[in-house]
Amino acid sequence: MQTSFKDWWTLWKGNLNLFVLMTTFFGFWFAPERAESWPIFIHLMLGTALMAFGASAFNQIMEIDFDKLMKRTADRPLPAQRMSIVTAFGCAWFFSAFGLLHLALKVNDSTAWLGAIVLGTYVFIYTPMKRKSSWNTMVGGVTGALPPVMGWTAGGGDWYAWMAVGLCALLFFWQLPHFFSISWLCRDEYEKAGYKMWTNYDNDGAKMSKLCLIYAIVLLFSVVGVALVPSQEFPIWLIPAGVLITMPMVIKAWRLLPSFSLLLDDEQRRVKARQLFFTTLWWLPAIFVTMIIAAEF
Repeated sequence: MQTSFKDWWTLWKGNLNLFVLMTTFFGFWFAPERAESWPIFIHLMLGTALMAFGASAFNQIMEIDFDKLMKRTADRPLPAQRMSIVTAFGCAWFFSAFGLLHLALKVNDSTAWLGAIVLGTYVFIYTPMKRKSSWNTMVGGVTGALPPVMGWTAGGGDWYAWMAVGLCALLFFWQLPHFFSISWLCRDEYEKAGYKMWTNYDNDGAKMSKLCLIYAIVLLFSVVGVALVPSQEFPIWLIPAGVLITMPMVIKAWRLLPSFSLLLDDEQRRVKARQLFFTTLWWLPAIFVTMIIAAEF
């Protein structure tokens, strides 16, 4: 049984977890004691990466039979039998345990507890919930919104501070248009595998477009809210800049509404949904880089 590094990277969901590490970094950047906390930054990133990799491995172990049914996941190392379950299980346990322990010993208790919440909800609530309730997306959204708060607490901030709440809100509401668009594009495979998604059987995209538009608008207001957090003293120009960065997502979701999309054939509708999905990909680094520039200059 040959296992390549690409197989390990897939087991760890490396590309997805690069976004987790990126948001953790941005949370650390805005933390109140960042300047004094740089020595623990490497420990933060290492512990978070291992925890995220371990959680992803657990997720794929639990979903082997379902991954076999979907074209986009059938070639993962476990369903394709290029890696044994025992090997993946050992990796999942070691990475998860070592990552959390590293956060507790080398960063601080608050960050480790947040990491434990991320790991626990992802593995024990979100993963099994995907086959039972379409509300799994909301649970997954909470899990994905906590890494920047981990960065914030690692830099000396309190998890309940307004900026921590704001960063959490940005990530939560960003994830919804991101996941609704991709789940609609893959709805046939999700239906076949038995996953419960709000976009299942939404052939004309009516439900998907409305959900994406609602949460893109909420995201727009969240950006404005974060720009007004008193403790950060962001310059006023961050508000129009944030609106400018977020409006393409709102517009692309609006153009998918039934009043527009019914005039399109299925392939044209899918093209516009992919455009919305790719807009969510560049939005995340764009908004955080803009916030850093605003905070520093």
